[in-house]
Amino acid sequence: MNDILLKDLIYIKKKALTIEQCDDLILERESRNSEQQGEHCLHSITGKDTQSTFKQVQLIPNTQNFNIVKDACQATINEWTHNLEKKKNFDVNALKNSINFSHMYRLMRYEVGGWIHPHIDWQHGVVGSLTIAVNDSSEFEGGEFKFFNGNHTVHMEKGDALIFPANPFFIHQVTEITKGRRYSVNSFLTSFPLEIIQELDTELGRILDLPDVKNHPIRYTTS
Repeated sequence: MNDILLKDLIYIKKKALTIEQCDDLILERESRNSEQQGEHCLHSITGKDTQSTFKQVQLIPNTQNFNIVKDACQATINEWTHNLEKKKNFDVNALKNSINFSHMYRLMRYEVGGWIHPHIDWQHGVVGSLTIAVNDSSEFEGGEFKFFNGNHTVHMEKGDALIFPANPFFIHQVTEITKGRRYSVNSFLTSFPLEIIQELDTELGRILDLPDVKNHPIRYTTS
C-alpha cells in the first residue's frame, strides 16, 4: 500500500496558457499600473496580520483576457479532478460539487524585494487555489513557490497552472524576488460567489458571538 502524502494533492497542468496568451496578460498588467493594489493576510506561522509586497489588478469580467483565464482555470480543474479520480483515494464528486466559482482573477506582479509570506487561502466557502505562471522563471531570480513553511518547492514554466486544496494544511508562500519581475494569475476556487462568501463570514462571526453559542456545552476552545 502506498502512503498518501499532502503533496500528492498538488497538481501542475502543463501549458494551461499559450506563450502568446501569457504575453497579452503581461501587457494588460503593465497598462493598468495605476489600478494596482497590495494585499495583507495572516502569517500562518506567527499569526500576525502581514502586508505582502506584490501588487495586483483584477481582470475585468467578459473581456478577452478574462475569458481566456477562465477557460484555462476550468481545464485545470477538470484535469486535476480526473487525476484524483484515477487514484481512487478521494471523494472527488464532493470536491467537484464544491467548486462552482472563482473569487476573481488577479494579475499579480512581484518586483525586486517582492514576496508573499507563509499563508493559507482557506475561509468559509473557499475550497481550492489556482495559480498560473505568466512569465518564465529564467526572467527572475528568487520567487520560488513553496509549501509547508518552505519544505516543498514546486517548479512551473511559463503558462503552467498550479492547483491545490485551500485548507489549513496547505501553507504556501512565494520567496523574495532578487532580480527581475515575476508575473502570475491567481484565483481562489469557491462554492459561492465572492459577495456571498463575504456576507457568510460576517454572519458567522455574528453567530459565534451570540451568548448561547459562545457558552455552548460542546464548544471547543484552542490555546
